[in-house]
Amino acid sequence: METWVESGTEVTPFYDPMIAKIIVTSANRAEAVASLQNALAQCTIDGTETNLRYLRAVAASETFISGAITTAFLGGFTVSRQAFEVIEGGTQTTVQDYPGRLGYWHVGVPPSGPMDTLAFRLANRLVGNAPDAAALEMTTLGARLRFDSDCVVAITGADMSAKLNGAAAPLGESLRVTAGSTLQFGAVQGAGARTYIAIAGGIDAPRFLGSRGTFMLGKFGGHAGRALCAGDVIHLLGAGATQPERRLPAGLTPVYARHWEMAYSMGRTLRRSSSLPAILKCSSRPSGACITSRIAPACAS
Repeated sequence: METWVESGTEVTPFYDPMIAKIIVTSANRAEAVASLQNALAQCTIDGTETNLRYLRAVAASETFISGAITTAFLGGFTVSRQAFEVIEGGTQTTVQDYPGRLGYWHVGVPPSGPMDTLAFRLANRLVGNAPDAAALEMTTLGARLRFDSDCVVAITGADMSAKLNGAAAPLGESLRVTAGSTLQFGAVQGAGARTYIAIAGGIDAPRFLGSRGTFMLGKFGGHAGRALCAGDVIHLLGAGATQPERRLPAGLTPVYARHWEMAYSMGRTLRRSSSLPAILKCSSRPSGACITSRIAPACAS
């Protein structure tokens, strides 16, 4: 293999560079083809869209294996991809997973993961995913996505007036999306700040320190260690179009309001201050129980 790319290399979108070249030799064509297929299967390139999946399909075709391939063959050879393309990225749309990247605070690496862990997990459950499957988190203003394959999605969290092919897409239930469809989100309506999109099968993103979650400050995790932007292609794990339809019961649908319910544990003293506002972070406990707490504005930790 010959390449100029290594971990952290930025591949510019302004031209079409050759990222790598793979050449195999063997005693006969059958062995050479098998070696090439194995090399392509083991090769991974994350953070930018490449023709790697296309090359795997070409190398697996009977025409290539038999040695009858010509350039004319490639003109009619098509490969469908299980992915979606980002048309607009919104304010901040990132790939996250639950519970995130745990155990690295001592070296300055936060967990990342979804801010609203309940809504995130509910979205994954609606499409039949494992709790730790990677999904999208959108903040204040949502994205616009175009799907290249049939899939099942679920939207939870704050209301961003989601529309599937121009028609209103409801929160809290699984939706069948056909290839070529566009899913668009606007600004948050009402309370809440973050909306989640889970896709059956989950998002294909590499694990870094045990998590697929995006840590933007550290520039790792998720897709290229950053928020999604126009032109990004995000691949999916599995077909995901055969999931049964699901809908959240009314009692399980999160309600967002201006009055917060927060769970906390005793042990940290709140000191009174007349100059600092209260800065509090809500979190849900595994049991789902929360304790309502009111703290005067003149208190800060």
